[in-house]
Amino acid sequence: MRSPSQWYDDGSSLDRAGFMVSLDAPVWTDYGVETEHPVDRPSFDMHHPLELGILVTGRLRCHYSRWHRDIEPGDVWLCGSWERHGRSVLQPPYERATILVVPTFLRGLNLAGSPPLDWTTPFRVPPGQRPVVRGETREAMLAIAERVRERFRATTRPNMYECAWSLVHLLEALLLLQDGWHGQATVGPPLHPDHAAIGTAVDLVLSSRGLIRSQDAARECGLSRNVFARRFKHFTGLSLPEFCRRHRVRGAAEQLLRTTDPVKTVAQDWGFTDQSHLHRQFLLYYQCSPAQYRAEGSVASHAR
Repeated sequence: MRSPSQWYDDGSSLDRAGFMVSLDAPVWTDYGVETEHPVDRPSFDMHHPLELGILVTGRLRCHYSRWHRDIEPGDVWLCGSWERHGRSVLQPPYERATILVVPTFLRGLNLAGSPPLDWTTPFRVPPGQRPVVRGETREAMLAIAERVRERFRATTRPNMYECAWSLVHLLEALLLLQDGWHGQATVGPPLHPDHAAIGTAVDLVLSSRGLIRSQDAARECGLSRNVFARRFKHFTGLSLPEFCRRHRVRGAAEQLLRTTDPVKTVAQDWGFTDQSHLHRQFLLYYQCSPAQYRAEGSVASHAR
């Protein structure tokens, strides 16, 4: 099981079940050493922020839907928003630097006078087509990971100054990855004016525990239902119902670890029809039951 970070202590074997990134802190870094997740039992996760990880020591197998890749020190993994992904250890322990960023923040980021770039492109293409570290870039990536380590260990609490440094590390890593990437497709037209409206819908979902109807979200954004549905999927890569479902499963996972509430109560709190409904969703996204998830998190917490 992973050792939780010093700020978000949830005892979870599924990374960052309690780690929340918001528009108040849209980008953040994490650094740590982990030993668990055997090859025959990978740990799966999903979360709203995009994730870029740099492996420093050890060897990992990164799992995605119907695809996996083994990585060595200096290699990078990328995960899209709410993308189901997992890791298993080929050579323990492994040390890694991780950077997370709110997708809408990264997509709207451009430098004055530069061509409009979509920085989220490497996270949104299929896993097998994403950029990989090559040649001398490996040492440059390890240098970024070292700077993340130094700042992470020197910081006593989150603040916007550290978020700014995290953004510098993220953009540097993305520039290195995309240099010569054959799948590069980041230059495009300016963002549609409805980009900010879709951000409003995302915030609406992330601040709620219950079901969000498409017509209500569209009304909140000032768009028709059909236009909203197309724009939401374009900006997030998911339909609104699927985006909501993953958020609610994630929230239920956190509640299971932070409380002793019965599974039935957790299901009700997060808008699931009943305990069986939540059970089916956990099997789909985490490959375990809610009870197993809670038990494993409890074991990890007591082992520290």
